[in-house]
Amino acid sequence: MYLNQLNQIKKELVQKNKLENSTRSRVILLKQAWLNDSTKKCEKCERKENLTLDHIVPVRIVKEFGIDEEREFMPENYRVLCKICNHYKGERLDFADRRTKELLIRFLERV
Repeated sequence: MYLNQLNQIKKELVQKNKLENSTRSRVILLKQAWLNDSTKKCEKCERKENLTLDHIVPVRIVKEFGIDEEREFMPENYRVLCKICNHYKGERLDFADRRTKELLIRFLERV
């Protein structure tokens, strides 16, 4: 669901010429647009305030697979969590979320 919304936001930004050539700028704009969507809520506790983007598979683990996330934006590796839930999860894998296993398998296939 969020992936479709993010792709739609990306299309709109491209059409409005708001995306720069820089990959980093593109990622920042997409993240900001995603969090500014008023329909978003924390996937764990459903709060609607103090939202953050959480990496389902933490960045340090993604890097161990040889993937540079700043150059290769992977929207499927993000989910919306409030600051409290994101802080609680920290840099750990959350296997209560089925996407964790799916993403790890996809990363392994790339190696």
